[in-house]
Amino acid sequence: PSIVKVSRVQLTREKIKILCQNADLVHKASYLVLASSGMRMSEFLSCTPENYNFKSDPIMVSISGKKTKTKTERITFISHEASAAIRKAGREFWLQRSLLNEESAFSRVRKRAGFIEKYTDSVNYYVNLHSFRAFFRTNAGKINQDFAESLLGHGGYLTQYVRLSPEELGSNYRKLEPKLRIWE
Repeated sequence: PSIVKVSRVQLTREKIKILCQNADLVHKASYLVLASSGMRMSEFLSCTPENYNFKSDPIMVSISGKKTKTKTERITFISHEASAAIRKAGREFWLQRSLLNEESAFSRVRKRAGFIEKYTDSVNYYVNLHSFRAFFRTNAGKINQDFAESLLGHGGYLTQYVRLSPEELGSNYRKLEPKLRIWE
């Protein structure tokens, strides 16, 4: 039988703000990183301080191919707002965390924020960790679709012919960053 697809609910800046207001400093920083980078939670959790280049502008994150779904290394960026939140969270941000614990923590934050609606006949919530990736893709796609897919690590039709330099990616990210800011 074919699977019926349902339209997904958009995660907005206002909803991200409410989630962050209901989270501790470490999780607030985590959600800002996810929303501004397009990383999957598993990719985010595999990154260490060495993966982040806080001296570059925009702030670059290198993701190892060993840690991605497609087994392809890539770079992405985080917003200055996310970087400030990481600094504010301190050393605790860099402690190793498990996906299961992060999903559990997000479940508590989501409940406190009042985002408990689920899709009909599904176990999936409207607001979930993967929603941050969709938020990023929606906004990045408005700048340039190849740029968005490149930062997300998506393999689409003839992507081997799309070869954007880190400088081109950074230039497009500078245009994108204001759309990803939650407070600033």
